[in-house]
Amino acid sequence: MNYFKEMWEVEMRKLAMCIITILSLIIIVQCKAEAVTLDMEDVAPVGGILTLNSTVITMNGFDLFPTNGHLFDAAYVDNHANNPNNGTDWLQVNNSIGLVVTSNTGDAFSINSFDTTDWQTNYLFIPGLIINVDGVFAQGGIISTQFITDSDISFETFNFTNQWNNLTSVTFTTFRPNGDVTARGAYDNLTFNESAPVPEPTTIALLGIGLAGLAGGAIRRRFKNKIRLNETEVYKIKM
Repeated sequence: MNYFKEMWEVEMRKLAMCIITILSLIIIVQCKAEAVTLDMEDVAPVGGILTLNSTVITMNGFDLFPTNGHLFDAAYVDNHANNPNNGTDWLQVNNSIGLVVTSNTGDAFSINSFDTTDWQTNYLFIPGLIINVDGVFAQGGIISTQFITDSDISFETFNFTNQWNNLTSVTFTTFRPNGDVTARGAYDNLTFNESAPVPEPTTIALLGIGLAGLAGGAIRRRFKNKIRLNETEVYKIKM
């Protein structure tokens, strides 16, 4: 009888370890890096603009380094109809190498998307701004892609593939098909570290209970099989 009791205790310890492992994995999934959006809000003065000349802007764990440009408040109004306006604050960058983004924690990151549009040149909207984006991998090497804005002055969203991860920096470079490197871009809502949707807590709990139940069922079946085998051995010995 003590033998079966010891067997049961061993199997219960295995079940407990299974449950702990499952819950640990669930916690790890929940603790993945959360998505971050750099929305340019609350930096420029209300109703105005903030001029930037090689100034580092720190926002939500990231450093933005525009070589030259302006941060526009959503309420800023001037007499030029060609200024883009998406109803929120946004960053305008001059010069060809317009914007460098790095993590100020030193952690590698992924970039997922950004909103952009052409910005006025001599107060004239010229469609077809070309934006080159270069990412530097933490392990070395680079990845590059190119986006071209449409003929609408409104902001549009460009998305990156899932290859754009484990990065240490991202650089945005703007120019035009005619080679004009004075092209200017407007940027907003840069998103980083997005991952697959994390289930709701209730769903996670049900998943954990279900997996633990499956593990428990498997252990109970193993225990019963061991009992049968031992009973068979006992019967053989008695015979």
